[in-house]
Amino acid sequence: MAKEAGTLQGGENTINLPFVLDAETLAVEYPALDMALAPLDAAIDKLLKAHPALDAAVRELTSK
Repeated sequence: MAKEAGTLQGGENTINLPFVLDAETLAVEYPALDMALAPLDAAIDKLLKAHPALDAAVRELTSK
């Protein structure tokens, strides 16, 4: 479903994770809006749970 994925450095201490969704495919696969957003909600929850570990890694990398 994602056409393109990758990372871009958005500035100092910032990483962007862009993705593109095809609206037609999304509508066919997930006809109800709440169903369509469920996978995105799950991914965001995982990122939020990983945030402390990512912060620690960044602090470690930038302290050297």
